[in-house]
Amino acid sequence: MELTGAPIPAAGRLTRTGHRVARLPPASFFLTSAVFHYLGPSLAVLLFAHVDVLGVAWLRIAGAAVVFAIWRRPWRLLARMTTSQRWVLLGLGVVLAAMNSVFYLAVDRLPLSTVGAIEFLGTVVLAAAGARTGATCSPYCWPSAGSRR
Repeated sequence: MELTGAPIPAAGRLTRTGHRVARLPPASFFLTSAVFHYLGPSLAVLLFAHVDVLGVAWLRIAGAAVVFAIWRRPWRLLARMTTSQRWVLLGLGVVLAAMNSVFYLAVDRLPLSTVGAIEFLGTVVLAAAGARTGATCSPYCWPSAGSRR
């Protein structure tokens, strides 16, 4: 089953916004992602004194849904989807909501830095496992090797 969105316009047919985004350096996408990735949990930890942990997770999920709806207007895509595609989309939403809830439950019980490190552990392990040579593996392996004195 394939979920296809709107076709990607040819390079000469980009919208005005598309041209602006295409001119941005790739590092700007990483920087924006990093800011939101770390800013959200950092602010959420401050909310724990006022709102229950799962309430904070719900606020983040609902806030992201509102921003996404305003930005992408997903109802246009929903109208073109089949029933099975909608079930897949619903399943993805449930999994992401569960992931956010479990993440905030962990942040409530452990330091944020520890939870952040555990969150990226799977990605780092997969990257190291996919490394074909020692030189490629070294950026992933040397931080975990520890220091020798």
